[in-house]
Amino acid sequence: MRCSNVKSQISPWLDNELDSRQALKIAQHLQKCPHCQAYADQARKLNSLLQVESTPPLPEWIHNRIMQSASEHDDRRSSLRRKWNLQMIPAAMAVIMSMYFGALVGIHTFSTTNSTSNTETLTLDSIGFGESTIVALETTTGDSNE
Repeated sequence: MRCSNVKSQISPWLDNELDSRQALKIAQHLQKCPHCQAYADQARKLNSLLQVESTPPLPEWIHNRIMQSASEHDDRRSSLRRKWNLQMIPAAMAVIMSMYFGALVGIHTFSTTNSTSNTETLTLDSIGFGESTIVALETTTGDSNE
């Protein structure tokens, strides 16, 4: 293992947060490398100092100031949402898009097709009710002989 990798993993190793394979690699490297061993000793001392020292309580004025700022931020955020009615935009866009695409599908699906060529005219009449459809197809030719 490289020294840079070991140094980045010393803190999790001291806190027993690594899996056994990683911990074993770091322990083996520390036995061979005096620089990393010194770094690990310093990290142990720092951990012991931090565990002994208790964190001082926050002064009441800091707590009040943080809570007031959070409340002001929420008020501004709520008023902006109410002013512009931002929560309705996604719902309105979804309704508009579904109506648009539904109209496109309806136009292309239910339009009657009349194709005219020089010799033949095809007429398609359909009647739909529920799931059943009756289709009458008539073919006429442009020849007057028939």
